Amino acid sequence: NMNTEILSTCASLGYLEDDKYFKEVDCLDSIKYLIKYLHNDDNNHSVRIQLGESQILQNDLIPLLIHYANDGDLFQTVLRLVVNLTQPTLLCFGGKVPKDTLLHHHFLQIVAYNQGYKEAFGSGGEIWKILSQKVYDVLETEWEDRRPEVGLLVERILILIRNLLHIPPTNEDRDKTSNFSSHDKIIREMHIAEIDSLILYVSGSPTEQEWCLHIIEIICLLLKEQVAETLGKTGKMKSESERQKEGDELLNLRRIEETKKKAVRAKMNPWHSRFGGTFVHRGTKSISDERDLIVHKAVRQCDKVTFDDGKAKLKKARNRRALVQDDVKCRSSLNIRNTLKEFCSRLLDSSYNVLMKAVKDRLSREKAQDHDETYYFWAMSFFLQFNRWIKFSLFSLCMWYIKHFLSLRSIKNKIHFKFGVNLLLKPKSRVLMTVHTMEQANDTSLKEASKVILNNIFYVVEYREIFLTLLRKFDERKQTRGFLKDVVKATHLFLKMFENYCNCRDNTVVVEKRIRSKKKKKKAKKPIGENNLTEEERALKWGEVQTELREFLQETSPATSEILAADIFDPTSDQTEEEQQRTTVVKIQRYIHAGRCSEAVSTLRVARELWPEKQIFGSATMTSDEELTSLQEVCLADLTSVAAPQDNEESEEEESDEEVLPPPRSTEVEFNYQDYLKKFADSRIMVQYVRLLKEFDQNDEHVNHCLVKMLHRVGFTLKMYGLLFHVSLFRVFQKVNASVSTKSSKELVTFARWLLSKFHEVAARNPTLFMEMLFWKQSAAEVYDVTEGYGSFSSVQGKSAKVVWTDDEVAELTELFHKYKDQDIDTVDGILSDISNDSRSRLQVCKQLVRQGLAQSMAELKKAKGTKSVAWREDDVNELKILVEEFKSSSDPIGNILQMMSNKKPRATVINKVLALGLVNDRKELHKKRKTTPRNNKQAEPMHIGGRSDSEDEPSALSSDDDSEVDETGIKNNYLQFSCLVSAERCSSLIRDYCNHGDEDCVAWIQTSLKSALEDRGTNKCKTAEPVPLVPVTEEQESALDDRHFKKLLKLLGLQPPDNEQERYWRIPGSMSPIKIEDSILKLKPTTNKRQR
Repeated sequence: NMNTEILSTCASLGYLEDDKYFKEVDCLDSIKYLIKYLHNDDNNHSVRIQLGESQILQNDLIPLLIHYANDGDLFQTVLRLVVNLTQPTLLCFGGKVPKDTLLHHHFLQIVAYNQGYKEAFGSGGEIWKILSQKVYDVLETEWEDRRPEVGLLVERILILIRNLLHIPPTNEDRDKTSNFSSHDKIIREMHIAEIDSLILYVSGSPTEQEWCLHIIEIICLLLKEQVAETLGKTGKMKSESERQKEGDELLNLRRIEETKKKAVRAKMNPWHSRFGGTFVHRGTKSISDERDLIVHKAVRQCDKVTFDDGKAKLKKARNRRALVQDDVKCRSSLNIRNTLKEFCSRLLDSSYNVLMKAVKDRLSREKAQDHDETYYFWAMSFFLQFNRWIKFSLFSLCMWYIKHFLSLRSIKNKIHFKFGVNLLLKPKSRVLMTVHTMEQANDTSLKEASKVILNNIFYVVEYREIFLTLLRKFDERKQTRGFLKDVVKATHLFLKMFENYCNCRDNTVVVEKRIRSKKKKKKAKKPIGENNLTEEERALKWGEVQTELREFLQETSPATSEILAADIFDPTSDQTEEEQQRTTVVKIQRYIHAGRCSEAVSTLRVARELWPEKQIFGSATMTSDEELTSLQEVCLADLTSVAAPQDNEESEEEESDEEVLPPPRSTEVEFNYQDYLKKFADSRIMVQYVRLLKEFDQNDEHVNHCLVKMLHRVGFTLKMYGLLFHVSLFRVFQKVNASVSTKSSKELVTFARWLLSKFHEVAARNPTLFMEMLFWKQSAAEVYDVTEGYGSFSSVQGKSAKVVWTDDEVAELTELFHKYKDQDIDTVDGILSDISNDSRSRLQVCKQLVRQGLAQSMAELKKAKGTKSVAWREDDVNELKILVEEFKSSSDPIGNILQMMSNKKPRATVINKVLALGLVNDRKELHKKRKTTPRNNKQAEPMHIGGRSDSEDEPSALSSDDDSEVDETGIKNNYLQFSCLVSAERCSSLIRDYCNHGDEDCVAWIQTSLKSALEDRGTNKCKTAEPVPLVPVTEEQESALDDRHFKKLLKLLGLQPPDNEQERYWRIPGSMSPIKIEDSILKLKPTTNKRQR
């Protein structure tokens, strides 16, 4: 449906007669109305579509610009409308291609109209001359004499050029049905109108840097369809080797085409398709029964029988499909290529450095728009490659390239993932190619410079790890195959140069290594003073500092100050000026109360200079006595209400900055190239190489060489050929063997034969290799076990080897995980309670669950803070039985049991477990008994650790009536203090467990240490004794302190483990009484007596 208002507005613009356009009286107003309509356009962009259908730009707007170029207001308004109509289509739809069918149809319509606008400008040479003259007139005027609207005119012209160059090519351009594409026509007209010369002038002029972002975008769009290598070789005579190479490529393409035609002819049958024949394919069982498969095909096609015939191809979801690379490259005519080559050469000679420096400054200061950095990196990569193919004499330019790229570490962090990473890789690869060319040059200065550059590149950690990161993080849904090819080629060149660099220095290379620093807690600021003092305390404070303040005021001149104005007043703070004045008064009072007289006087004088008009802090003509009076008023004032909000803010800042993560430190280490190469022996990297190798027939010869070389490095150099035993790689070898023989395919066939010979050797020793080839190996240990035998890696590595899980243990772990994952208890605790191998730790179980894919990460299996384990192991059950027997007759049975348990568990869980084991007959037996008051001065017998009465341990008995009641608080503290002391039977079992695999001398060492502590303390000094550390002397004692059973024994004896990072050794607590020490010595006696016998 056509909008009649828009139609009438378009009709009132003017008319064309005899190649002369005549405007109407209200033409300017009509243009403004069209701009308003576009501004208020709907989501379907109906106004833009209607203006495109009416071809208003071709019929009216371009003639208006040509015939009324001297009408300043009309020209500016029409140019504004033209810029709006030619803007990129993606901007109209929010930067994304619409997925809705109707909106996508409108999107394609607008793209088609924009392509028509591009054709109109490509065939109109006069409009370009007018635009060129407009820009020239403005640039001829001095910068100080220009009006604001004149600068806006130049910017709109540059944006118009940018919009026209940004329009995608038409189908005719893609099919190359014409010698000149629409893009080439724009380039031709710009060159005729000398706009390219104006672009070079603006890019190199220091006074015109405000348009540098538009200029670099125009340059990139001018060259977007060109190949730097082809452009650099334009006009050069081809050498004999180049002509021979092109001839070989043509012959190879012809041979491939003839092979395909021959295969098609072989499938043709002179009979009708219904009489092709019916055959039995021996050796292939049918899917219906045990008989051989029946084939209804010609005899020539029976060798390719598959069950996949007739099946529908599996479709991938849209969000999982590989990203298609839409990078149009066009080989323009010779005239256009010569024009662009001359343009690039002039840009490199005159203005490239100035332009790139200005653009980098805009990007660093964040004055650019989104994705402007993509044009910056694209231009850098293009001109680096272009410079290598022209005369290599621009040494200063190459050095600027290298230094410029090495300074990009701060810019690369804000690049968009999809586009920026791709474009950032290209400058790095071009830098490596440029340095490689410099290294092979005959000039001595170039070779020496290349050594310095390579030393800087290989030294930095980020430059060595970037290729590993890109290969591991490659995602075909977000990055194209073309990007993967660039990564593979850059990695090949980097490894080749790095290997030569290390070999020339006998593998003694010093590089940078990044070390992560540990988190450090930020120290709390020392408080200046107190503000919540009483009136009497403030008066006493003033009396203490009055004399010192008077002497300081008399000796110090007013100009002397220890406090800066920035410490008092911050104009960027969220606080108002009045709030900062009140804060300053509080600071002065705190300084006085703390006795810091110099800082109090300095703060007063600086504040007086900052705010002299209101005289809040006195006048500039104050004497020392008047200053002393002012300080007295501040000291004696009650500022509690003023200081409270400030204290809250400071405490919040301290809490927020409690933990500060310092930046990682760097150190220098000797580098081993083989260790670095082992990082590429990763299944995640090999998957990307095999994925790209599947397209060997579409890859160029160099890409296939890079792929085979990396596989050769992993299989032959590192001897990790077991990592390459995968069915997907062997399928590629099958296709290579059946394809037409080429140079790259011969290299692949040679490597495939070597790898298959290794496969047959390993298969003779390991029959399960045919199943192993279905899975990628995740570590070097798995690769070694597959090739040398399962468990061989553990025997070679010894104690430091990774914990090995057998197939039965893995199956058991999987079953237990599915059993406990939906229950209320902690999953890992449940697994540990039922697992057959009691030596498995929680960390080992968590790592194996992540390795099997049952859990996504270790954080998912982390026990919540404050939660207690509810899984019952055999040791926990035995301990519970002993504790129930000891405390079931006490006043609080379940409370005492919970305090004495080594592995804490919830109260309800313990009660249920006691009832399930049948240790008590009724739940009421576990309830807390009420405290009863003793009668007839009968003493209540307090309960002690181990269930013994107090008379067994203490020499004196309780005699007073006040001590007749049980002091439950004291008993509770005793339980908390000696919670690890349990019965002698429990302790003896632990000693036996340790002695079975440990050294009995270590138990005797503990007994000797306890005896020494007992002799030093005495019975009357147990409350004031210092803790005694257990310092190991022999290696056996050091290893014992790392043993799990020995640690548990020490804990049960009542010894204290290291509390923080400042303590290294176990200690005999200072609160441990001599009686308890004697009890612990008695528990250790049976073992030592046995050893003596």
